[in-house]
This record gives sequence, C-alpha cells and structure tokens, in this order.
Amino acid sequence: PESYKVQEKKTGASSRPSAVSGQNSNYSGSKPDPPLVLRVDDRQRMARERREEREKQLAAREIIWLEREERARLHYEKHLEERKKKLEEQRLKEERRRAAVEEKRRQRLEEGKERHEAVVRRTMERSQKPKQKPNRWSWGGPLHGSPNIHSA
Repeated sequence: PESYKVQEKKTGASSRPSAVSGQNSNYSGSKPDPPLVLRVDDRQRMARERREEREKQLAAREIIWLEREERARLHYEKHLEERKKKLEEQRLKEERRRAAVEEKRRQRLEEGKERHEAVVRRTMERSQKPKQKPNRWSWGGPLHGSPNIHSA
C-alpha cells in the first residue's frame, strides 16, 4: 500500500533482491512484510521521540527566555525606582536650598528694616530735643577733657 511505496522510495528498489529478479515472493499484494512493519513502527517511534525531544528543548529555551525577560524587567524596574529616588532627593535638596536662600533674604530684609527704624528713631529723637544754637562768635567755650594750663 501507500506506506510500502514510501518505504520503497526511501530504501531504493535495487536493495531488495525480489525487485532485481522481478519476483515478489514475500509481497502478497495488500500486506507489507513483517520486518517492514517493525521498521515503520521503529521509525515512527524514533520520529515521535525526536519530536518530543525537540518540544522539550523548545520548552526549555522558552523557560530560559522567560526567566531572562523577567530578570530584565526587574532590572529595569529597579533602575526606574533608583532614578525616581535620585530625582526626589535632588528635588528635596533644591527645595531646602531655596528655603535657605529665602530665609537669608528674609533676614537681610529684617535687618535692613531694623536699621532703617533705628535711623528714623534717632532722627526723631534728635528732632524732639530742644535745639541749641551754637555761639557763632565763640569756639564753643573751654575744651572739655583738656588739662587747664592755669591750674597747676
């Protein structure tokens, strides 16, 4: 039948002695020889084993690939978390720096305001004091703190 024809093509017609002599003593017309059946079964079994082995290898490769992909994903997520943490630290550092600059500016303004208020207060105090007109014709009287020449 059909499997015999396939078998005949694979093995070749010249390998069988009955094909060379023109006689087909073992072939009854519809049933293949028992050794051929065993050989076909063996071939099917071997093909199945090869297919199963190939499927196992493919499954193992896929598992390895999935594990590698998972490691890459975890590495990427870790990288993103580290970057996010670094950016947050930079943001906080910049915020603290800005707060310090603002505090310094506020202190300078406060000090300037206090100086200005002191100047205004002194000016007001001076303006409230009775004004003494300086004696234009004298040099302001005796020098204070200098020793008196006549008292010895």
